[in-house]
Amino acid sequence: MTAPFAPQHGERFDAARLRRVVLYSHDTMGLGHFRRNLLIADALTGADPGTEVLMVTGLACAGAFPLPPRVECLTLPGYAKDVEGAYRPRVFAMEADELAHLRAATIGAALERFAPSLVVVDNVPLGAMGELRPALEALGRRADARTVLGLRDIVDEPETTRREWAASGALAQMEASYDAIWIYGDPQVFDARRAYAIAPSLAARMRFTGYLDRTAGLADAAPGAIPAEPYVLCVVGGGQDGVALAQAFLRAPAPPGHVRVLVAGPLMAPEDRAGLAALARPGDIIHDFLPEPVPLMREAAALVCMGGYNTVCEVLGLDTPALVAPRTVPRLEQMVRAERLAARGLLDCLPPEGVEPQAIGLWLARATGARHDRHGRIDRGALSRLPVLAQAVLAAPRRVKSPLAPLALAAE
Repeated sequence: MTAPFAPQHGERFDAARLRRVVLYSHDTMGLGHFRRNLLIADALTGADPGTEVLMVTGLACAGAFPLPPRVECLTLPGYAKDVEGAYRPRVFAMEADELAHLRAATIGAALERFAPSLVVVDNVPLGAMGELRPALEALGRRADARTVLGLRDIVDEPETTRREWAASGALAQMEASYDAIWIYGDPQVFDARRAYAIAPSLAARMRFTGYLDRTAGLADAAPGAIPAEPYVLCVVGGGQDGVALAQAFLRAPAPPGHVRVLVAGPLMAPEDRAGLAALARPGDIIHDFLPEPVPLMREAAALVCMGGYNTVCEVLGLDTPALVAPRTVPRLEQMVRAERLAARGLLDCLPPEGVEPQAIGLWLARATGARHDRHGRIDRGALSRLPVLAQAVLAAPRRVKSPLAPLALAAE
């Protein structure tokens, strides 16, 4: 069979000169998994001009984000996740397991043709609904392929994580399928090995990378993006679960001489956006979506936000005072993170019962005008370490992969 997309004008394409990496994220809720992988793609290609990255994602708005050089994106038909954590197709009229088969076939075909030397899977060992199982089994038969599982600093509170991992067989899946496990955090804040009772044989494969610092070397905001007046800011990530916080922020009194700015997020329902617009007062600014909110966060007098991994990493790289209002459904991961970091004096934490206008207004009045020196107080070196860790995984002897045990499905 003639290969498609053959080189033109007699040129020969030498794939051996290039390192190909696949970064997978299932992306059933929010922007966090995709945005984390986008940072990793930038770090890997920036450190090695011979690296190409294929991002595999379920995020519908992935195309709204600018991609680094030598990075492409394969967007899968998506899942949505309900408040109980169960998956369903986001658009298609089919059962969730039918969509899992469709996505699995798409992923398998992409990996077979792209032939990566390194595959990094974000957070879920076998992917959403076990869709990565066939691809991982195929990769395990390739002598030239390595696999890494990337975990955020905190999966959930310890008891829940240990119970869910035992029920789903997640630890056995990690043991069988992965050459290394990267934990995107600082063990001084949360040591997942100890908290989740990881066996020594698997813990030896785990490496803490530090937090992902996406504020270093960040370009200035686009002209006109920063208000001329002093402002306080609220960001709610993707937005689908940040409506209550956004409403409370818009109802809270702004500090004298400051305007309110809200970034609603691309996943917020249209009716919720309309409700927020109705709450806005003269001078308030509401952005539906900003692919790069960090310059706005950096210049704010004070910041109110949710407790997702990427948002908190952005906070840790700035000196902006921050009030973090973590969600607690379907996981407590944001609350655990916010409480741990608040205990170290790195931010303030607002529990769900405190998300009301008066509390936010009082905090804004206290915080505005202060800056928060977080430099050197937490390990934020992931982006410089990850290329080195990737090289080490590729250089290590191949592990003989064990057969995967029968799958017990669990939501992320």
